[in-house]
Amino acid sequence: MTDQLSFRVRPAARTASVVAGVLTVLVIALQIPYPLLEGQLRDLTTIAAVVVFFGASVLHAAASRSIAFALWLIVVAAGIGFGVELLGTRTGLPFGTYSYTGDLGPRLADVPVIIPLAWTMMAYPALIMARATTTRPLLGVLLAAWALTAWDLFLDPQMVAAGQWEWAEDGLYLGIPLTNFAGWFVTGLVIMALLWPAARAHAAAARRPASGRSGDLVPVVLYLWTWIGSTVAHLVFLDLEASGAAGFVGMGVVVALWAWQRRSAR
Repeated sequence: MTDQLSFRVRPAARTASVVAGVLTVLVIALQIPYPLLEGQLRDLTTIAAVVVFFGASVLHAAASRSIAFALWLIVVAAGIGFGVELLGTRTGLPFGTYSYTGDLGPRLADVPVIIPLAWTMMAYPALIMARATTTRPLLGVLLAAWALTAWDLFLDPQMVAAGQWEWAEDGLYLGIPLTNFAGWFVTGLVIMALLWPAARAHAAAARRPASGRSGDLVPVVLYLWTWIGSTVAHLVFLDLEASGAAGFVGMGVVVALWAWQRRSAR
């Protein structure tokens, strides 16, 4: 069954890898003009970028590991992401009290459908960055959860400023409660704890290094672009200097550890 579900070194895997690379370029092309757009055009561009980013992550997961792992990625990241968003909008747990107020496309139970896709699209690069940095499961899960949480240092202030969601109470971080980031980290821990062993097993099945250091250019580029692109957008175009600095440091810790590991390996 595993052999039937796995992408091995064959044309389908190569094609999926190429398409994932093309989608990665398209993500960058869609996100570059974001700070200059307004209104519905900005909303549509946001939705398109999330969908394309999601496609790049899932396709690469299938091509570099297996179809089974890609499906598991969707079930875990999108499923848990939707579950916590549904819980959060109704009870305030685990993030704090907030509501979606903007136009992010179709909704399911008051949660925009692209939100679970957003959890998935970024969970995968965060996982791969951590796996390329350490092979220790506990440390890796902690690092991957932080790699995902650090993205929200950019995301939440940006989306609040864009009117996509709002918080019921004024928080300490640019009006966002610190419970939000605690909730992100706990959710990230659960997601990464479920993905880490599966990623290792399917990397081995695909005859790739268990550490994931080879053949993972797509998710690495997606993570690095998110870090650099968000920093520039916040500091230069969006008048969000504080979140630009915080996100640069938060995601930068992951990037620095990844870069140090690569240098040490050489």
